[in-house]
Amino acid sequence: MVINRSNKLIYLKDQEFVLKSTKDLIQKTTDLVPQLFAGGRKKHPFLAYISGMILRSSDIDIFLSLILGACLSGKAADSNARKLFEFLGYKFPGQNAINSLLPALKYLLAGLHKARILTLPYEFSRPLSTWIGELKDSDSCYSEVILAFRSLDTEKWPDPSKGGSYSAEEKTNRRLFTTATKVAFASGWVAPEDITAADILAWRDIKVVESRDGGTHQTTPIPMNDLLDFLQSTFGERLRFNVSKVRLDINTTIRVAPHSVVEYLPRIFEDTTSPLAVIDELLASPLRGMASFSNKDISEYDIVRALLSIGIDISKSYSCWLEAQKLFMRFQQYTNEKSWGTLFGRFNMYVFIYLPLWFNSNPESNIEYPDTPSKFEGALFYEGLQGPSPDRPLTLVQFYEYAGFTYSATVARNARTFFDHLVKMHTLIGDEKPVKQPVHRTPRETGRDKTVKHALSRPLENLFHKYLLAKQSQADFINENVDVVWAEIRKKVRSVGRRVFEIDLRELGSVAEVSHENHSYPVSKFHVESLLFTSYKDQIYFNPATYVFPFCLLRGGFRGQNLQWLDADTYDRMSEPSNRHARELDWCWVNTDKIQKKAFCAYVRPSVMNMLDIQRDWRDRLLKLGCDAFSKRVDYEGKKGTRWGQIKCLFANNVRSGAPVSDKVYTSLWVYTLLDFQNWLKFSGLAAETFVAYMPVKTGSNSRRISFNWNDWEKKDFPLDSVKIDTKDYPDGAVPFCPVNLRAKITPHSGRVTHITLLREHADAASVCLTTGQSADMTDYYDRGEVSLIRKLEGVLNKNDSGWQLTGPTLPSAQAKNISDKILQAQVHGSVQNLIDDFSLLSLPHPDPARSGEEGIHIIAREKSSSLGVANTHLCSLNMNCSADVISILGGKFRCSWCPYAIFSTDLIFEVSAKRHYLAEELYRVTRQLDNYRTTKRVAAAEIEMLSQTTKTMAEDVLGWYVVEKTLDMFIRSKQKGLSSASYLVSDREKALMEIKNHVVRTDSVEAFMYRFEQVCDNPLTMSEDFRDKINRGVRYLLAQSGDVTAAVMYASSVSPEMKLAALMRERASFGGIEIESLVKFINMPQEEWSTAVLSQRSEDEFNSDFVKELLGYE
Repeated sequence: MVINRSNKLIYLKDQEFVLKSTKDLIQKTTDLVPQLFAGGRKKHPFLAYISGMILRSSDIDIFLSLILGACLSGKAADSNARKLFEFLGYKFPGQNAINSLLPALKYLLAGLHKARILTLPYEFSRPLSTWIGELKDSDSCYSEVILAFRSLDTEKWPDPSKGGSYSAEEKTNRRLFTTATKVAFASGWVAPEDITAADILAWRDIKVVESRDGGTHQTTPIPMNDLLDFLQSTFGERLRFNVSKVRLDINTTIRVAPHSVVEYLPRIFEDTTSPLAVIDELLASPLRGMASFSNKDISEYDIVRALLSIGIDISKSYSCWLEAQKLFMRFQQYTNEKSWGTLFGRFNMYVFIYLPLWFNSNPESNIEYPDTPSKFEGALFYEGLQGPSPDRPLTLVQFYEYAGFTYSATVARNARTFFDHLVKMHTLIGDEKPVKQPVHRTPRETGRDKTVKHALSRPLENLFHKYLLAKQSQADFINENVDVVWAEIRKKVRSVGRRVFEIDLRELGSVAEVSHENHSYPVSKFHVESLLFTSYKDQIYFNPATYVFPFCLLRGGFRGQNLQWLDADTYDRMSEPSNRHARELDWCWVNTDKIQKKAFCAYVRPSVMNMLDIQRDWRDRLLKLGCDAFSKRVDYEGKKGTRWGQIKCLFANNVRSGAPVSDKVYTSLWVYTLLDFQNWLKFSGLAAETFVAYMPVKTGSNSRRISFNWNDWEKKDFPLDSVKIDTKDYPDGAVPFCPVNLRAKITPHSGRVTHITLLREHADAASVCLTTGQSADMTDYYDRGEVSLIRKLEGVLNKNDSGWQLTGPTLPSAQAKNISDKILQAQVHGSVQNLIDDFSLLSLPHPDPARSGEEGIHIIAREKSSSLGVANTHLCSLNMNCSADVISILGGKFRCSWCPYAIFSTDLIFEVSAKRHYLAEELYRVTRQLDNYRTTKRVAAAEIEMLSQTTKTMAEDVLGWYVVEKTLDMFIRSKQKGLSSASYLVSDREKALMEIKNHVVRTDSVEAFMYRFEQVCDNPLTMSEDFRDKINRGVRYLLAQSGDVTAAVMYASSVSPEMKLAALMRERASFGGIEIESLVKFINMPQEEWSTAVLSQRSEDEFNSDFVKELLGYE
């Protein structure tokens, strides 16, 4: 069958047959119109202008072409309509007459298609007229195939179940029947027997473009898989092709003409075989994006045959690497594979095109082409400082730079993940030799330190919370009077003709109130888009997701997708409803996630679980009423075979499929709820905040939906000509206007940002992340707590202890910096090994024996790199940028004492010891606090559990630094004895522990205190809270001993108390001596004894001072 790819009519019959058929159809239409419009218009425009015309064969093409032109959209349609009336011999009758006439003209063209007279352009759209849709099949202008597509058009606008928006399933239906109808008109499909496999494959490869006012417009992609499914289910055996085979063909090849793809590379090779010249050509004139070179689509290029034509055989390499990529994707089961398609596409361009051409151009090179992963050496093919030469090609990183691709930390992490898989699974692809990880470093993260999402302040979050509860209180009234409320909405629709309007429940007899600071503020007005209704069996039901979804986004910290796809059977599997009022936290089972690969349990407020229970009760109610779709299991995001499987949706909303509220629906709920909240704040005089506003569209945007970023718009930091200006035609001429979209400053994801920011004011990142399922680092990323940061800074500036904790590596000491500088110099001269011996550098072994040789000490000896991180206690071959691999192995960031990429030196043993003491003191303090909580039972069980996890991690770190310290100590002892046998300690941690011989020092001894005091003087950041308290006691003790009791009592905690104590000790040593034993004894006294000891240093009169006693709390 001929496919009409033009913007004109294509005739399938001769001119005389077309003329006769057109006349017959005009007569049929003439007979129908009086029946359809009886009692209405006296004379339909079709009867007035078309019925009586005399057509000649010479006129038929002009007549039908002008009808087609008038039926198309755009400015040209008006011009063609005027030309049509000139052709008919009439004056232009006006736009109203044209609007009435157009459906009949479309009926005429569609009828000619049904009669197999012609095919129509893809741009032609079906007649949108009620009378045409109500005709019986014999009178219909639609063919059998198009009538089948039309059966999908079941919901009329507006859709009552979505407050004006179609459901996700309905959008899929509309996209299918709209595009499929256009395809049928353009293909001449009348009966299902007319459809061929060649037609389907041809439409797959056609890039459909419709004209728009002299330009072009890319249309919605044709859903070929959905089209095939529908044809098979509707027509079955009447189809004359193998549907399964065609489906396989359209899913395994790329959407460009196959012959052009096969000839693409040979055409380039005819001009040049220079490696970089070929890459330049590929980048300058690509058939498609780099993803077309991925393992899914690359076969269409027939690269092996193309290279064989110039004498290069890569068949072994091609099959090995592609099998490795396919195996990796099967093992990983990523929900979203898009980023991997790009990565593998670029990698394959490097391995299958650039490298073979380079080796062909440099046959004398001693380097071997990496036809298997085991031959892919990091220094040669991944990272390196030298540029291309006859001795070596570009590395993959240099190839990225040359091609203009971004080599980011994400790219490096993904590449490392791929090669990690090959390290373990290389034998499955026929590579018998071991594979070494080529990716040793990742670039510094270039992303923002903080999310750009905005957060609500605590007062506004509290008001929004109360507002949502007030909206919840209106639910009973709406449920009891849903018919009345729905009738009011329908009435508004008819009066205002659009969906964006408010409904005031006060007019129907219901008002809710928000109590705030001893005042009550009424809540009754809601935009209809902020109310969600569901229609089942012609009955309207108010969906509590109206307020449940926004509430859980705000107070639960959920990602929108997590909440959207909660499973009704499992979300409360860890919850204990009977204890919700007695406990401060509950548990919610989150069964999907965008980042994590497994479900997780999140700590949530009991109020969040109560809201989710309300949603489940509503869902169960619909089930009892017979809505069986809500019991169906739905594929996650409509995709089959994802790791999340099928889900019984808690937020089920589609009464046919059981699918949850769509992204668009819950986003609309959030935006319009926030708009209602904004209006309520202003009307009540509580705040003048703006969260929602109309944003203009950017210039150059093909979509009306792409608006300015909120931050850019607020700053007004953009040229005026970057705002898009369109024109609209009116009788008096074109009028300019600025397209706008409703945008929210506080997005649904901002609910999570708000949740985290407010919790971080009272809890650390490790605790807060348990409420969201994120890592602690991501929790910090989402924390927009500028207010709490200012408070902390105020405390420091006022000489109060800020309470900050040391979470990462300390600042580098001069000694550590010196070692780093010497290593960088030695790398240039190739003498790193000598430096390793001089400074007794060592790294602890990699946890995976198969990756031995990847430790930090081997990396600095092997790689010439300047990206060496320096901390107070050690050096880092990853530049202090913990990779995903390291985080996965060690269970978190900055677990440096256990990290194989850390490099330690005997010259830094003092700093290592200080770190170990600090962590041990902090562990003791937290453990003591935990025991107190367990005894008093003043803290919720969930918080105790979080604190227990903290102590476990701290204990592991203390042990790690203990091993490092003792290992360094053994190195020093071995050197003192002239032994070299201790080198085995680098590769066996357990043997290091066996070599340890403790020198016992009592923790309350003078020796222990002075040793620790020296450490904190040199490394203040290693001072724990407990040791800070001891130093402050020492300061007070020496002040009292010098005779200034008032100064001792009034002494406030200093930012640097160790310096104060050292100064007083020097002073006492110079004037009269210092009793160090008494000082240490005083410092280690129990809390209840030390105040008496201070006062005992002076006279009884001073001791009896009421002022001093009151300050000390002494009775």
